[in-house]
Amino acid sequence: MAFGVLMHLPKRYGQSSVSACPFCGGQAFAKNDQGIPCCTKHKALRLPDLKCICGRWLDQRESKFGVFYTCMSCGAVSFAKMMDANGDAIRKVLSGTGANDAASSRPASQGGQYMVGGTVRDRVRQKLARGEPLTPDELDFI
Repeated sequence: MAFGVLMHLPKRYGQSSVSACPFCGGQAFAKNDQGIPCCTKHKALRLPDLKCICGRWLDQRESKFGVFYTCMSCGAVSFAKMMDANGDAIRKVLSGTGANDAASSRPASQGGQYMVGGTVRDRVRQKLARGEPLTPDELDFI
């Protein structure tokens, strides 16, 4: 081996798990009454009942790793995947409160602009309008 022994870098205190607010993408310091980690500005907001990509309703669960959802047909669905699939419902919650920061906030899963690229459904609609072929995963969103 050219490098010999690999160094083990220990985790720094407080940096092993940093959760983001699903509404604005900022660092989540509190939990709302549903148990979802969010910032103090959005602590009063509630997520509506959400659907899986298969169309069934999701049940919210909490583990030592955070919030996740379960679907009767798909099984466990991660919080990040649920956020990408249900972006329209979250936009409705934000527009109902008058929050204007929905376009500039980041999702927990992507680290990029939230809702600027749109949800998966929006991206599928854009691909169909441009005449681009869809992947098998994107066919679920038609």
